[in-house]
Amino acid sequence: MSADETTAGNDGGAPACRADKGRPVVVPGVLVQVCGLGVLIMGDSGIGKTACALDLIARGCFWIADDAIVLERRGGALYGRGHERTRDLIAVLSRGLLNAGSVVGAEALLKETQVHVIVQFTRRFHGQGADRDVEGESFLDIEGLPVRCRRVAAVGGSGLMADEVIACVNRYLGRRERGSKEQDNEQADARGNHHGTVRFR
Repeated sequence: MSADETTAGNDGGAPACRADKGRPVVVPGVLVQVCGLGVLIMGDSGIGKTACALDLIARGCFWIADDAIVLERRGGALYGRGHERTRDLIAVLSRGLLNAGSVVGAEALLKETQVHVIVQFTRRFHGQGADRDVEGESFLDIEGLPVRCRRVAAVGGSGLMADEVIACVNRYLGRRERGSKEQDNEQADARGNHHGTVRFR
């Protein structure tokens, strides 16, 4: 599924202003909301993204979408939702495609969320040290919007992966509480460890 398969809709209303609303792009991953923050979980197929997200839901977090995540810029914020073809489904290993509501419960479902943090899980290669923090923190630019990104080796199963997501969210919340000046300085430092750029086409 390519980004070009999704286009910005206007829901029958007035056309969106192109300066404030960008064209959607589709990326693979799982989108959840943790402590009020939208977290996009990314990584290779089969690494445990869905299992990690389900563990988070069991801890009281909210589910938005699995597999195909539609990202859209609206003004100075990035929002995510499920693709119309898969937004009601969850791909559960060994069980296939299941209805999202039947797996997590209707009360745990959200249609969309602002995306604040990206956690990308990587495989730990043979001989790699025990440290699960592969690269540390950086920023991923999505059409000019810097989104905090943390790359972590997927070690220890879904429970520990969920712990890593929560730790990342707690760090984000801690920075926000300390104020925007410190956050701006950290953002400038993290750009030296830049993770990449996503362009809307």
